[in-house]
Amino acid sequence: MARNMEYYEIHRYENGIFQYVVTRTNKYSERKVREDVDKMNQMLADAGKSTGAWYEFVTGAVPDETKRPSNK
Repeated sequence: MARNMEYYEIHRYENGIFQYVVTRTNKYSERKVREDVDKMNQMLADAGKSTGAWYEFVTGAVPDETKRPSNK
């Protein structure tokens, strides 16, 4: 049975509309990525805040295809 590989993404939104995926990782913990999102939102310049820009933490999973069942 295939396992799922969990990953974390940071998405950028502007005026409530998704813009793009900033990054996707499975290298860092959920806590670390959430902390990074908080820091990124705090660092937004006033210009970014006036356009309604913000970053959001997202989690997901994809099948881990690196582990193939053996044919024994």
